[in-house]
Amino acid sequence: MNIMIDSESRKRGRIIIFDSQIFGKNLRALRKQDGFRLIDIAVFLNIHETYLGQIERGTLIPSVDTAIALANYFEMDFKTLLSPLSQEYGNTVFLRQKIFNIIWKLSPNEKKFIYKSLLLWIYDEASHK
Repeated sequence: MNIMIDSESRKRGRIIIFDSQIFGKNLRALRKQDGFRLIDIAVFLNIHETYLGQIERGTLIPSVDTAIALANYFEMDFKTLLSPLSQEYGNTVFLRQKIFNIIWKLSPNEKKFIYKSLLLWIYDEASHK
């Protein structure tokens, strides 16, 4: 376990307990799940590919800004990337977070359409069992 403290958190008296192994494992799982290469993310975030690889292996603790930028890149909640997740459960959490982020950006009518579509799909699945 490591402790991350950025300047803003220091002012507010907050610290972040950070396990670089878990963060790196979750980050790698997300990257592979989405089909990205290290270089793709590194170029987008303007960081070195080697630095990103070290973060994924858990051998280097990223700055708070880099860790948050990585979470934002995958449209994930920073806390989710810090949580130990099993492979199967982790993929479900990542997928749920991504779906939530997509739906959150929709208009009220689009959300209503998605909701009704899901209800129809669930009803249809239940009637076929």
